[in-house]
Amino acid sequence: MKKIMVHPTYVSEGNSYITNYCSLLKNNYKLLSMEEEKKKGLSNVLKADIYHFNWYESFGAPTPFKTWMMYIKRKIILYLIKLKGKKIIWTVHNTVPHNSSSAKLNYKLMKILAKKADRIHVLCGDTLNIDLIKKYKEKVVVVPHGDYFGNYLDNKIDIRKRYKIADNKRILLFVGMVRKYKNIEVLVNAFNKSKINKDFVLLICGSCNDEEYKDSLRKMASKNVIFDFSFVNNDEMYSYLEVSDLMVAPYDKTSSLNSGTLWMAMSYKKTMILPAIGCTKDFDASKYLYIYDYSSNNSHVKELQKTFDKVYDEYIEDKEVFKKKGEAGYKFMKNERSWLKNKEKWLALFDFE
Repeated sequence: MKKIMVHPTYVSEGNSYITNYCSLLKNNYKLLSMEEEKKKGLSNVLKADIYHFNWYESFGAPTPFKTWMMYIKRKIILYLIKLKGKKIIWTVHNTVPHNSSSAKLNYKLMKILAKKADRIHVLCGDTLNIDLIKKYKEKVVVVPHGDYFGNYLDNKIDIRKRYKIADNKRILLFVGMVRKYKNIEVLVNAFNKSKINKDFVLLICGSCNDEEYKDSLRKMASKNVIFDFSFVNNDEMYSYLEVSDLMVAPYDKTSSLNSGTLWMAMSYKKTMILPAIGCTKDFDASKYLYIYDYSSNNSHVKELQKTFDKVYDEYIEDKEVFKKKGEAGYKFMKNERSWLKNKEKWLALFDFE
């Protein structure tokens, strides 16, 4: 049985995407965690047949020197893998890495990955428009992101009670790591200016490791904007999804191609507001989602506000509109995008015989 080494670790509790695709492979391959094998020494890192890298190019450290050392170590590992004649699959998640402080080194590693990879796996067709990927189009394989069915169980947590949200208030949810590139300020400003805040509460939940950024966001809070900078564990995620009426993610189009949050929302019968990033262009997204576009950072607040106003008007006209879109999106996930529906494509991605 061939060995696949996965980065990041396939047993990661916080990343259901990794867990889910590895569950498709476990009967055909022996799966190894790069993080765990590193602890045993470099020779253990080099013992696999196939290496699958997700977000390998995304790294950073507290100091420039430590960031540079991380780059050197990751680069050396890639070269050693190829010297050993092993196979590399690189999954492209973003146009460019999100880490602004280490962007140049991150992109350098992207170029090495693109060159050294035997296969470049993309989750959406729009990835093929990236200049770096165009150079290696003969190695590109498109296999879409899968579902989150069954990843989150109902632990009966009363989210309304936790945040003291009245029963007559609808909940607009942002969930995920709170980082500067997530455009949280855009989200809050657009929400505050829109008429949607008459009936909705904006609940923003996710870990944030930047104390200065957290302080700046807290100043934007109001009676209808709630921040919780705690990590949302998998055993609580269902309760957040269940209580929300609508979800939102104002992605940065310059870097974002894919959204795990989108597929999670649709897997749990939720509709979502998000910009027209790459993964929304492979299907008729407007049937299931609220898609908007913006031409610049300055126009983002305006366009998101207009979308909020449109969404609110639809809600006033038909209180079941979000439920209908959510159920339609769930059917799409089940019929077109589930892991089982695309299982053979995933298995073929790792088949080098």
